[in-house]
Amino acid sequence: MEITQLSRDLDDVFDQAVLYHAFTDYMRDYEAIVYVPAAPSTRVGDPEKKAHRFDPSTRCSAGGTRSPAWKAGRPLECR
Repeated sequence: MEITQLSRDLDDVFDQAVLYHAFTDYMRDYEAIVYVPAAPSTRVGDPEKKAHRFDPSTRCSAGGTRSPAWKAGRPLECR
C-alpha cells in the first residue's frame, strides 16, 4: 500500500469507533476494524465497517561487486 493511500484511509477513520484491533493468528500482520457511521467529509451515507491490515514486512535488495581478478577469470587467492 502506498503511503498516500494509507494516509487517506486513516483520515477517513479518524475519530471513529474501533471495533477490533489485534495481531492476526499468524502474528505477522496487524488488523484494525473500524465502524464509520457516514462519509467523513459529508456526514451523509450508509454506515460501513472498514478493515485495515498492516503488513510490517520490509523490502530489501542485495547486491555486490566482484574484484578485478574475478572479472578477468583468474582464480582468487586465499590468504
